[in-house]
Amino acid sequence: MTLAKLVSTTAFLVSLVGWTSLGAGLLASAFAMPLTVVLSKHYGNAQTEQAKSHEQRSTMLTDALLAIRQIKLSTLEDTWRRKIQQCRDKELQQLFKGALWMSSLVFVANTSSVVLAGVPIYVFALQGEQVSASVAFTSISLFRQLQADISLLPLISPPIWEAWLSLKRLEVFFGQNDLDMAQFTLSDTVLLDKASITWHGTGKNERFTLKDLSMDFPEGELSIVTGKTGSGKSLLLTAIAGEARLVSGSIHRPCRFDGYKANTNDSWVATGQMALVSQLPWMANTTVRDNILFGLPFREDRYRSAIDSCALDKDFRMLEKGDFTMVGIKGVTLSGGQRWRIALARALYSRASLILLDDVLSAVDAEIRDWILNNALLGGLAQGRTRILVTHHESQCITRAAYHVHLCDGTAQVHLRPASRDAINEGTSQPLVNENSRFGGSLTATPTLNSAIRKDVDQGSSPTAECRESAIAHTPYRTYFDATGGTSSWLLVLLATATYEIVGLATSWWLREWASLGQSPYDTDHHSLSYGTFYLLMTTLSCLATAARCFVWYKIGIKASETLFGMMTGTLFGAHLQWLEETSHGEIMTRFSSDMNTVDKRLPHDVGFLIECLTKLLSILFMSASFSFYEMPICAALLYSCFAVASSSLHQYLNALQAPDGIQTVRAYSMSNYVIDQMHQLIDASSSTLWHSILCQAMIDFQLGALCALFVTSTCLSIVYADVDAGAAGVALSFAMQFSSTVVRCIQRITTVESGLHCVARIAQYKELSQEPTAGIDVPVSWPSKGSIQVNGLTAGYRTGLPAVLTNISFSIDPNERLGIVGRTGAGKSSLTLAFARLIQFRTGSIFIDDVDISSVKLDILRRQLLIIPQDPYLSAGSIRSLLDPDYIYNNDALIQSLKKVRLTVSTTNKEASYTDLLFMVEEGGRNISQGQRQLLYLAKALLSCKRVVIMDEATSAVDIETDTAVQKVIRDGLPNITVMVVAHRLATVANLNKVLVLEDGRLVQFGAPKELYRQKGVFRKLVSHSSDRETLQARFSE
Repeated sequence: MTLAKLVSTTAFLVSLVGWTSLGAGLLASAFAMPLTVVLSKHYGNAQTEQAKSHEQRSTMLTDALLAIRQIKLSTLEDTWRRKIQQCRDKELQQLFKGALWMSSLVFVANTSSVVLAGVPIYVFALQGEQVSASVAFTSISLFRQLQADISLLPLISPPIWEAWLSLKRLEVFFGQNDLDMAQFTLSDTVLLDKASITWHGTGKNERFTLKDLSMDFPEGELSIVTGKTGSGKSLLLTAIAGEARLVSGSIHRPCRFDGYKANTNDSWVATGQMALVSQLPWMANTTVRDNILFGLPFREDRYRSAIDSCALDKDFRMLEKGDFTMVGIKGVTLSGGQRWRIALARALYSRASLILLDDVLSAVDAEIRDWILNNALLGGLAQGRTRILVTHHESQCITRAAYHVHLCDGTAQVHLRPASRDAINEGTSQPLVNENSRFGGSLTATPTLNSAIRKDVDQGSSPTAECRESAIAHTPYRTYFDATGGTSSWLLVLLATATYEIVGLATSWWLREWASLGQSPYDTDHHSLSYGTFYLLMTTLSCLATAARCFVWYKIGIKASETLFGMMTGTLFGAHLQWLEETSHGEIMTRFSSDMNTVDKRLPHDVGFLIECLTKLLSILFMSASFSFYEMPICAALLYSCFAVASSSLHQYLNALQAPDGIQTVRAYSMSNYVIDQMHQLIDASSSTLWHSILCQAMIDFQLGALCALFVTSTCLSIVYADVDAGAAGVALSFAMQFSSTVVRCIQRITTVESGLHCVARIAQYKELSQEPTAGIDVPVSWPSKGSIQVNGLTAGYRTGLPAVLTNISFSIDPNERLGIVGRTGAGKSSLTLAFARLIQFRTGSIFIDDVDISSVKLDILRRQLLIIPQDPYLSAGSIRSLLDPDYIYNNDALIQSLKKVRLTVSTTNKEASYTDLLFMVEEGGRNISQGQRQLLYLAKALLSCKRVVIMDEATSAVDIETDTAVQKVIRDGLPNITVMVVAHRLATVANLNKVLVLEDGRLVQFGAPKELYRQKGVFRKLVSHSSDRETLQARFSE
């Protein structure tokens, strides 16, 4: 409210009712200010608690999405749904408290504004002055202008509190420490001098530390870093990348500069530029080619060399659009091995003089591993560049490396430099093909879960796009109507709103009678005071009706929020795994966060005020028609033009959110400015739409003001030329003056309600998600009691209309046997394991476990009775104990024994890495432990379950060979009466198992005992010949 408006309004009021009456009204209103402050504080506290519950719920949902495959395989959907719902219930409780405090605040604010208008007129009457129509209705009109501003105060509180809480969270984020690059010494070489390093973080755990490291990596050569699982290999690489904390000593590393601007240099390889291939490679949601180029200009010869060195030619030919295929969120359209090799190709294509590689050889089979070592790590693109490789394949790499660092017990024990360069060039592996030919011609691959959905992603039929398109076409009115409780709830809303409007009309009519009292010869002061007292009572009743109406709005809004959230959570956890893994987590979180927040807070308020505006508009039209029916055509024309404008209002585009999970890779490549520039372009596009929307809204407001002025003018003319008494004229003009503001608010509310209902429509799409079938037969609790497996002619795929990923697979396993599943990358090994959990569609054939067809068993029972261990387990934040035994079934001794079986215990001298402390806190995603330790921790949890059928999908791929051997011995000898299926790239992992199944292109090509398969000179023997430990395997199979 501007100062000029305040001064002019006050001057008019003083001239009408005098200083005494106006002062009495202001003084009476002032008494409500302390109560308003108290209520606002309580409302703010409720908002704060609701924000905490919301954040807790969002964190839990994020964990669930990241671990969704494990949740599906372990049938923990109901458990996670309950945990999320508990957080949601707390949030709804705070929303209800906020509704109570807001309703009280609305009552106090409206009472204050009513007192401001009613008390001056009442005092004016007490002074013996005549309350004429000119005084009463003119004063009311002026006070209403003040009331309009005062009544906005409660409505301003919610966004102010939300903005305040958002600013507090931003303050916490901005207050976090930046990476301290000053702790590193800039140099062209990589050198550590008595350096002690540890992970960044604020946890209370004693963090693992590498101490007193001294090493000098030779420039332009290949160096390798080895050590047991959890020895700190990734920490060393992270420190070189500048992402770890230097406790003492010094680290010399290249200067980090803007890699985006490096492409202006004359020389391609830029000294000081760095590239990183992390343990979990980061993929941007763009094409394969753009992921490899990463902002650099395209050079065909270098690009072709990079993809050839990484054996990607054949993979690109399998993709429908080749290297222009969209990789999807987190590389969903690619297999794990393909993501790793694309990340390696990005590093080779880059301008980096220093390349950091974290165990890139573990995700591929022996044949491709040998090719990558010869052609990528030692090939032409790698020459002259410093390469530091973390690996568990020490025997295969050590003769090729110029420098070797072995980590053990928190320090570097071995530094080896071969005596001559000849020793480095003498490899134990032979080239797979001629150096001048490409790898792609010798391999084939089969579609996987990720490759099976490439066609959908390429054609733009992503879940995000489908959801938005169908959301626009979907009518959300019925959805929201049903979610609020149906007819009974809306009848209550209409009753509350109608009561408010009727009381308002009655108050205006009573004021008219009061004003006309002064024209009667029988008027007395007693009658005037009686009318004034009753007028104050009616205005108080109007305030109560306003508060009740507000509470009803929020009540049905909370009901709708509860219903929609429960529906969305249920269908989310019941959806097919393919949809959950191919859909952007940011898109899902938008539904559960910003869209749900709109339904929680904004939509009930907007819907309620829209109903209020419409009823107010009807009352204005009713009063106008009662004096002049000829204005109705004008009103109809005005309303038609207004609502036609509202229906064509602009809507902003909402971009899917993406979590910055690739920040370490982006910083390592020094491409932060490149990513920020892309973000700025998206923000500019969004802001441009918003700016045009604001301009259009301003023009609409101007047009509405002109049209409404015409309506008021016509009302005045009607009164002048009609035989209307002063009181009736005052009522008519009083209502006519509200026409302009009411229509403007109607248009605004229609726009905001329509925007809110778009959120409802997007949420409603989750109701239509295809759900996993739950029907089936019940089986005995003891099933499977023996563990026999029979697969008959199994052909399966991920979706109808897509190619089969398994073709005519038939084999059998006797009870208590151990089966190994091997094959080249993309052969269909993981697809076979998913078939046992019915995560892919059976087209023909069947799987029997203990003579029971698994397709006939209830899905939750089937998955509960099997144990399937994934390759990349996700660990939620929590203690070791809570992760191993979330239901607290086992005692501490059982948990510690399980940890010992997988060798997740260390000597007592290295306290900070001890896992026997069950209270050791694991950070979200297992950030403070290595990938190998995450796998072993999940394996230790699996060993507690004692299932009769255990399926392990590369469950030890990231651990050292010694630990892998010990774990396999436990599985082989320490778990009697259990049938085990093991997927592995390391042939030593399956060498001692009873049988081996060899897959190629989704077909079974060999099946039998390992020694028998080796003698057949088929695919298995070829895999053995390319293995890094082939001499040991050949000796074992030749016995």
